[in-house]
Amino acid sequence: MLSGIEEESPDIYEVFPPHVDTSTIPIQPESPPGKKPPLKTFAEVQSLLVAGRKAEVKKILRENCWPTNHGIRNQLWPLLCGQHGSDRSMQEGFYWDLVNQLFGTTELPEKPIMLPPFVDSAHRLPYHLTRKGRSVTDRVVCVLGFACPDITYSPAIYPIAAMLLHFMSEEECYNSLTSLVSCKHRTFVTQTKLLYEVTWRTVMHISKKHVKSAAAHLTRHRQGSRVERIYMDWMWWILQGLPFNHLVRVLDCYLHEGIKVLYRVAMAILLLFHKFSSSHNSDWMREISDHGIEAALSKFCRQMPVSPRKVLKVAFGIRALGSTYIQRVFIKTEMTLKSKSVLSGSRQLVRSKSNENLPTSQSQHNIQMMSHTLTIREASPKTIKIRLKNCAGALSPLVRVLDCYLHEGIKVLYRVAMAILLLFHKFSSSHNSDWMREISDHGIEAALSKFCRQMPVSPRKVLKVAFGIRALGSTYIQRVFIKTEMTLKSKSVLSGSRQLVRSKSNENLPTSQSQHNIQMMSHTLTIREGERSPSPRSTAMGNFPVQNIRSEIVTHENLFTLWSWLPVRITMYQPVLLYTTEEHGCSLTTFYYRVEQHEPTLLMIKTTNNE
Repeated sequence: MLSGIEEESPDIYEVFPPHVDTSTIPIQPESPPGKKPPLKTFAEVQSLLVAGRKAEVKKILRENCWPTNHGIRNQLWPLLCGQHGSDRSMQEGFYWDLVNQLFGTTELPEKPIMLPPFVDSAHRLPYHLTRKGRSVTDRVVCVLGFACPDITYSPAIYPIAAMLLHFMSEEECYNSLTSLVSCKHRTFVTQTKLLYEVTWRTVMHISKKHVKSAAAHLTRHRQGSRVERIYMDWMWWILQGLPFNHLVRVLDCYLHEGIKVLYRVAMAILLLFHKFSSSHNSDWMREISDHGIEAALSKFCRQMPVSPRKVLKVAFGIRALGSTYIQRVFIKTEMTLKSKSVLSGSRQLVRSKSNENLPTSQSQHNIQMMSHTLTIREASPKTIKIRLKNCAGALSPLVRVLDCYLHEGIKVLYRVAMAILLLFHKFSSSHNSDWMREISDHGIEAALSKFCRQMPVSPRKVLKVAFGIRALGSTYIQRVFIKTEMTLKSKSVLSGSRQLVRSKSNENLPTSQSQHNIQMMSHTLTIREGERSPSPRSTAMGNFPVQNIRSEIVTHENLFTLWSWLPVRITMYQPVLLYTTEEHGCSLTTFYYRVEQHEPTLLMIKTTNNE
């Protein structure tokens, strides 16, 4: 009889895929039903989502504490992620087509996969995945990096992918990640280094306002900028610190509501930590005294003394913390950071702990920050009002200039600028003129600026002078533009003051500066060949075409390095092995016969000394 009962008892780990090490997963016993209503089924949640009743789904996800080994997540998590996807045309098998394109096979590679630059190696969290499961995670993230080259820094993607793989297949994991990353109406993961900093500053700001006692508790033990160091790791309190059972319940809500769930959980951790460590005689206060508050907080997360239900109850019990308010704080913080970075020049974004494969080119950073700041300025009604006020004196000529500019393009602005110079020269050439005295008193730049504001001629006259300049056609202007662009790029790369920087990283990969210089040289050569400058390529795409190449001459790592050094236009080709002495012999005739019809080509030679 006993054996019959054992045979009918279901396997508590059967919900997990084969790439999960179930022996290490602690399963919490299901709480007795008591007076609580029974747990909702997948069919009930699905029907509500289909009907668009998302508020009810949110309530169900918050209140239904399904056990970690409950079978609902195999269907629930893909459904929750899929609702956010903007690309409804993705067909079954699309992921495997990408895998074949990048790796040449659907079999898991034997050698380690080089991950995209947005991954932080310090936070490659496998949780309870087996070695095969980690390789699957690497491949999913690698394919995502290829499909989404605009992601420059997103350390949360890897641990989220690893968690998803505990309850779904590899293809479902990729589709779910794609939906989260591409979601337009809700934020799930930040995708740039700037926004990553904005998130922890947002957590710090809302914590100081909505959980004041807990935030003050941190401040008492860490003063000034040292407090900020604690908040920088807010995401890892959850993804790296919380026990697996707690994290699974957090993700139940996160996959539906977005990053605001993580904000709330982080604040709940602070509240609980303050509650358990506020007493001077408590074990956690002694932990703070012995090892510091950062180590104590990290240990508190790992040994979370309350249930997942209690953590979520505290998190969602924080009042006046709606999505609109959080978004407002987020945007304000983002705008402040961008303005400081561009306008002050003294405070830069805090560099990530990962120095291995994260692009940190200062020129890229400054250009990006300036672009963000200009976007914010242009979106600000107050700024627009100030600009119009400053331009009030010259608004009428400007309107007439725009009449022509909107039809003919930037060449109109070139002509008007030259007309301004002609008119300024005309009015200031006399030694007794007011404008000459203005030049003497304040300098020619200030005088020219004032002349533009007080333009002494009519808009008709300005345009007449502008369009009266002869031999200034579009073709000539374009030729000068391209020549100037080519010259500037050549100087920036090939001049004696800026030589190509060789890599100094442990992986023997090019530094961000060397990659930048190589890319600039590629652009310049492309222009010399008669084409316009191509768009910059994200570094996330650089290594994928060589993932499936096997060579006896170079190691896999050196092949990655070589591929990263190539100009952008050449890396667009799919590499093909044309000749090898092992297979085709040592005849030069054979070598030329197999190679002469192909270009560009790379020749790799290994000496008898293995160099």
